[in-house]
Amino acid sequence: HMYSDYIVRSQILDQISEKYPEDSFLQEQISVLSSIDNRD
Repeated sequence: HMYSDYIVRSQILDQISEKYPEDSFLQEQISVLSSIDNRD
């Protein structure tokens, strides 16, 4: 269950990232979230 939630969240972050590639604040937040997720 947790794993599927993680996949969904990753996909959403990827979609946001693709939609707003020029938004440096948003890109930074996404990378922070990704690094937190990848620690486990």
